Parts: sequence; structure tokens; C-alpha cells
Amino acid sequence: MQFFFPNTVADAPDEVRIFMDARGDLYPDDGIAAGYALPDGSHGSLFEAARGGDPALCLEPRAGSELEELCDAVDEGCYGSVTTDCFARWQMVQETMWKRRAERIAARFGEDGRDTIGVLIYGFNNWFRESDANYATAEREMRRFLPADRKIGFVEVYWDGCRGNDKGIGCWSRAQSTGPLAGFALRRLFNGVEEAWTTASGSPSWRVLTHSSGAFVAGATFGDPTIALPQLQDPTTNRWYGRFARHRDEDRGPDRIPQLSDARLGMFAPATPSSTFGGQSRGVLSQNLTILTVVQPDDSALNKLVLGCRRLGASCLGAIETQACDLKRELEGRGTGITLSVYDFGRPEDPWGDERELHDYSVYVRQAADHSTFFRDFLGSDPRATDASPLIDCG
Repeated sequence: MQFFFPNTVADAPDEVRIFMDARGDLYPDDGIAAGYALPDGSHGSLFEAARGGDPALCLEPRAGSELEELCDAVDEGCYGSVTTDCFARWQMVQETMWKRRAERIAARFGEDGRDTIGVLIYGFNNWFRESDANYATAEREMRRFLPADRKIGFVEVYWDGCRGNDKGIGCWSRAQSTGPLAGFALRRLFNGVEEAWTTASGSPSWRVLTHSSGAFVAGATFGDPTIALPQLQDPTTNRWYGRFARHRDEDRGPDRIPQLSDARLGMFAPATPSSTFGGQSRGVLSQNLTILTVVQPDDSALNKLVLGCRRLGASCLGAIETQACDLKRELEGRGTGITLSVYDFGRPEDPWGDERELHDYSVYVRQAADHSTFFRDFLGSDPRATDASPLIDCG
């Protein structure tokens, strides 16, 4: 299902919104009709819609718009054996669009003295308006805990996942097929901003905050999660999987794994197995990355109600302490400067009551802000503060 909501309201001075389809391709900033939704026959792909899945999409694109650029890449002959050439042209336009977004972010935040960039990535079972409200809540707390000598700008990531029932059951596996493609595409954003950043600070500080299946989006940004996600292991599934397979460990070009001088990844309710980030020397490949994650064993969504976190797409990292601690020991033992802190987000009946099992973004944000040092440690100057709380001792 597709959740794109046109950005008809201008971004605030300290935020930029990024919209992607289920294959990680950017929606055009201009030229697309207000309220546009991909038809079912496009399988969540703007490329498939443009090359025939939606015959009306490219009939009369506005001259000079990004939509026109994309439509020019998929002319009337874009089918059969020549589709590969069309896809290559499409990806060249996409690369240009990502470069524009990155340059815009670097210019807006850099010139305004914003030395820290907060990147917010939601899970799959959300509409735009839900995520927009949740992002506003997280941004408020991040501003609250940001050191006084720093200034932050936000990149809000919206990706087309899959809409299921209240707990997302029935969509988890499908979202695990699309989320990594969105994360892979986001590498172009991180690398592009780094290249375009021209302020005296040299490069920005990155603070990436995920919720739920946003974790496996980030997993494909900062590394190679193929071990954890079987769908990614068959590059013949579709063109995007094939492209991921060719570039997943890239160390050059716009699709390279970002190597950032100051980056922290914070994860609420990571709905993915620990092997997304570790195992067989794969997983996280960004060196010197500081990771903060939480464990909430009673989260009803992670535990698929009563089915358990290993069923219907593994989602155990945020629910099982041993998985988080084993991952910590592996990553910190690699000698690549990666650190991982694990916070105990269990919720006793008093004071949590009816919120004890909730998966809600806003509850995790409030817990991080008012019942732990998570945000202070995530945003402050010392990510391994000795008084971090409630920190799990992994031994």
C-alpha cells in the first residue's frame, strides 16, 4: 500500500521532508498531482507507474518539473528487453534528485548554523498524518535535550511500507522486503550532505532516531542486513534487489556505506532480529557508529500479540535482552569503533498501567525523555556517560 502525501505545506525552517515509494525511489518535488496515489498495478513503484502502470501519470508532465525528468527516462518503448536501459536512465535521474535534496539540506542547515542533523525514520504501519504528529513529538524532546551550544535541523523520512491491522500483523514480512530498499537509498542522502557541507565545522553531527521497523531501514543505510532478511538474498526478485546486491557493500560513489565522523543511531522498539546489525562480520559496516537501543519485553507488537517475536518476520531485538547484549559484544569486539548501549525499557504495572504493552511511538518518546537518560545520552557530548539509566549490564 502507498502512503505518499503531497508536501503541499512548505517545510519549516528547521525541517526537510523526504518521500520515497516502496522501492526507495524519491517522489518528485514538483509536477505530481496533489493527492496522487500509486495504482495497485504499480506494485508500490513509481517507476512501474510511470512506464505504464498508471497511463495518465506521464501524459502531460509540467515542463521543467522533476516529474518530467522521470517521465523522460521511461519513454513509450520502456518494456520487454529494453526495460533495463529505461531503469538505468531512471536511476540516473533519481541520483540527480537525491543530490538536489542533499544540497538543499546542507545549504539550509549549514547556512543557518545548524551543526546537528536529526533524521527520523518511522515503522511501516503508519499513515502520513500519524507519523507527522509523532515526528513533532520526538523533535520537541530532541530540542529539549540538545546541548545549549548546538543547533539542530530535522530530516523527516516518509517511506511507503505496508498498512496492516492495529499491530501490523500480516504486513511484517512485506515491510521487511521494502524497508531495506528505502534504507539503501538513504545512503545517497547522507553521502550527499557530507559532500555538500561547507561550514567551518567540517561535517555535521548526525542523530538518527528510528521506531519499530525503521530499524531495518537504518540497517541497510549503515551496513548489509542481507543475513537477517531472506528476501534480499535473491537479487533476481526485482530490479531493486538486484541493484542492492551489486552495491550493498560499496565503498565508493553515492551508494557507498556512509562513514561519518559523528553519528549516533537511536532505536525505539527495533522490530528486527539482531542479525540486521551483526553476524558473520556483516550488519553494521559504518565505522565509529554509536548505537543506543532499548529492550521492552512486553511490547505487544514486537511479540505479535501472543504469537511471539520470531513469528511472521522476526522482531526480537527490541524484546529480548540476550539478543541485544550478544549484538553489543559482537560489534564492540570488531575493533571498528562501534559502540552499543542497551537500555531497559520494561514497564512495571505502576506507573505504566494500560500503557505497559503499548508499541506507540509517543509512549517510547515519553519514556525516553522522562524515565531514562536516553535522549541526554543520544544528543549530548558523552554518549557513554557512566550514569546512563536504566542501562542493562551485558557483562
